[in-house]
Amino acid sequence: MVFPSVHRSVTGTLCTTVHPLGNFGDSDEVGGAPRTLVPAPAHLMVSALRRLSEAESTTGLPTTFEATHHGPVQAAPAFFVEIAHVPGGPPPPEVAVRSLAEIVTGLEEDPADRVAVGIGGGHYVPHFTDLALRRRWAFGHLVPRHALEAEGAAAVRAAVAATPGAAGVLYARAQDAENIGAIEGVRRLREKEVERRGLTGSPSASPASGT
Repeated sequence: MVFPSVHRSVTGTLCTTVHPLGNFGDSDEVGGAPRTLVPAPAHLMVSALRRLSEAESTTGLPTTFEATHHGPVQAAPAFFVEIAHVPGGPPPPEVAVRSLAEIVTGLEEDPADRVAVGIGGGHYVPHFTDLALRRRWAFGHLVPRHALEAEGAAAVRAAVAATPGAAGVLYARAQDAENIGAIEGVRRLREKEVERRGLTGSPSASPASGT
C-alpha cells in the first residue's frame, strides 16, 4: 500500500519524502503502536524516491528518505510518499501534486537493487538517500540514531525482520556499528558491494527536521 500524503514541516523545509511505517520505541504519539513495524517494500520505496528525484526540476522540491516513524499498523507492506507543507502556509504546489499522483501509480521494482536496512542518522537520512540514488541499494526500514541509542540491537533486529528480502544492514557511520557490535543472524553490509547507477536526477537534499 502506498499512502500519498502531506508532510508537515514545522521548520518550513519544503521537500518530497518517502518513509516506512512503524515505531521503534514506546511512543505512538503520531500513530501506530509502540515497538511495532509495518513491512517495508524496499523496491517500491526506492522506485518512488528515484522518480521524485528525477522530477525535482519540475516540482522544484528536493527529495529525501525519512527514517521509520508512525503508523498506521497493518499487515500489508506499506509506505508514505509525501509533499511537504508548512502549517498555516499555502497548499503544496499543484505541479508537485500532479507529479506525485503520476509517480505513485507507476512504480516499478528493479530486481538489480540489493535490499538493505539503514542504521543511523537523524530524522532525515541524506546518507542513505544518496546511496539509493547513486548505487543499487533499495532501503526498507531506516533506524534513526535516537532509536538505535534507546533500543539497541532490538531495533536493528525488528527492522531487518520487517524488511522483506533484506540482505543485511548498512550503518551511516562506523561508530554506530561499533556501539552495537555484532548481532547474531544480522549481516553487516558494505556500501561498495553494489555497482553505481546511471541516474541523471539531481542530488538529494538533507532537510533539518520534520514529521
